[in-house]
Amino acid sequence: MTEPVADSALDAPPEVQARIRRDGGGRARFFIVESFVVVLSVLIALGLDKWSEERERRGLAEAAMSEVVAEVVLNLEELVRTDSITRSRLASLGELASSVDGSRPLFSYAPPGFYTPDLNRAAYERLSRSAVEFRVPSSFTNDAFRFYRGVEMMAALETRVQDIYFGPLQHRAEDARVSLAVSQALMRQQLAWGDYYREVATDFLETWGAEAVRDAVGR
Repeated sequence: MTEPVADSALDAPPEVQARIRRDGGGRARFFIVESFVVVLSVLIALGLDKWSEERERRGLAEAAMSEVVAEVVLNLEELVRTDSITRSRLASLGELASSVDGSRPLFSYAPPGFYTPDLNRAAYERLSRSAVEFRVPSSFTNDAFRFYRGVEMMAALETRVQDIYFGPLQHRAEDARVSLAVSQALMRQQLAWGDYYREVATDFLETWGAEAVRDAVGR
C-alpha cells in the first residue's frame, strides 16, 4: 500500500520545515531592507530638494543685496557730483546778491538754476518687495533704509525747489531779494543733506562689501 503524500508544510519532514522557515525569514528580511531603501531614498530626495531650494534662495538674496550695493555706489557718485555743482552755483548766487535791488524779478538776472541729484531706488524697492527679503539680514535692511530715507528726502526737496523756481516768487520784482534768500537757503539745505548722506552711503559700502554680503547669506 502506498504511503500518503504530505499535503502541507506541517506534514513535511522536520528538515523541510526548517528550510521553509529559513526561506520565509529571508523573504521577510528582503522586504524589510527593500522598504528601508525606498524610505531612505525618498528622504534623501526630499533633503536634496530642500537643500537646492535653500541654496537658490541664498543666491537670490545675495543677488538682491549686491544690486542694492551697486545702486548705492552710483547714488554716492551722483551726490559727489551734485555737491560740486551746487557749491559753484551757490557761490554765483552770492555774487549776484549785490545786484538784486527789487527793481525787477530775480529770474531776469538769469540766476544759476538748481541742480538736484538724480538718485535711484529701484534696487532697494525690488528688495523690499521680494519674496527673499526674509533671507536678508535685518542689519543690512536697516543700514540701507538709513541711506534711502535720504533719497526720499532729496526727492521731496526737489519738489520744493520746483515749486519755488516755477512759482510767483521768482517773477515778482518786489520779491526778488526774498526769492534770492530762499534759493540760497534751499541750496544750503541740499548741501547739508548731501554731506550727511554721503557719509551714510560711505559707511554702508564699507560695511557691506561683496565678502560681507556673501557671509551674511551664509554661502
